[in-house]
Amino acid sequence: GMRTLIWAIVLLMFTLYVSAMLMREFFGDGVGINDLYGTVLWSDMAWSMFMIFRILMSDSSLPDGTPVVGRMYELYGLRFMIPYMLGLLFIAFGLFNLITALFVENVLESAKQKKRLSIVSERGRGAPLLR
Repeated sequence: GMRTLIWAIVLLMFTLYVSAMLMREFFGDGVGINDLYGTVLWSDMAWSMFMIFRILMSDSSLPDGTPVVGRMYELYGLRFMIPYMLGLLFIAFGLFNLITALFVENVLESAKQKKRLSIVSERGRGAPLLR
């Protein structure tokens, strides 16, 4: 239910925080992109977390329409691409599957509890008829 949703959000936010912190640590406090808008990536923690979130949601375009991933690859090559691919695999297959498993487990547990309650209530209704 709601508790699972809150823990899933906390887990995702923690992952975003760690990813943004690593991007700022490895690629500097502000990667300047030479575009018309003067875009600066990883300028502060909130913006870095937002950019990581956008990359995970496949909306990682810069104001001029070019993808952030392609631009970062141009600037840093494999130093960016290998951790990016490993991180994306971890989040897409590991974290999202874990969150899905938590929801499925809660739904199954809820269904078991409802079944137990219905069996108990049926027994309670049948007992007066036998007297």
